[in-house]
Amino acid sequence: MSAIIGTAEITVTSVEKSELTAGTVNGKPPVFQTSVALVANTSNWRAVARNLIGDEPVTYEERSKKDTLRKFPIINIFSEDKEALNRVLTKAAEVE
Repeated sequence: MSAIIGTAEITVTSVEKSELTAGTVNGKPPVFQTSVALVANTSNWRAVARNLIGDEPVTYEERSKKDTLRKFPIINIFSEDKEALNRVLTKAAEVE
């Protein structure tokens, strides 16, 4: 089931109560994801992403080939630890 609210699309799937245990669904922790625009170019965006993430338990991936060819490449970053993801986003916001 999905609903469109303004310009955001929300997808809802049903989960049985027996599948939920201590913040997990089917025994897997939730994965938090967001997109980040980097001050980088097409040849060094991976190094910039690794430098931004540092030793946090966060991974990154190319959002799309088109997005990494932009003036400011856009990547997706993921983590099971929401606080780690927030620390990376805070670090990204502090970079000038």
